[in-house]
Amino acid sequence: MLLRTVQAGGSYLSCDDGELLIGIGESDKVRKISVVWPGGRRESWHELTADRLWRLVEGSGSETGAR
Repeated sequence: MLLRTVQAGGSYLSCDDGELLIGIGESDKVRKISVVWPGGRRESWHELTADRLWRLVEGSGSETGAR
């Protein structure tokens, strides 16, 4: 299990691009990615192929539980 946190903003007039880079070594896919959105919604994405950029959008994954 690997845990990463992305936080929007940071300080006055600052901005973060929101990208998160995670190395997976020699693997050719990611078995599962789970996200807890700021509103509390939990979603997962499964079997994502490696070596590409994935955009995870709230509401597009499989809902995995209540708040």
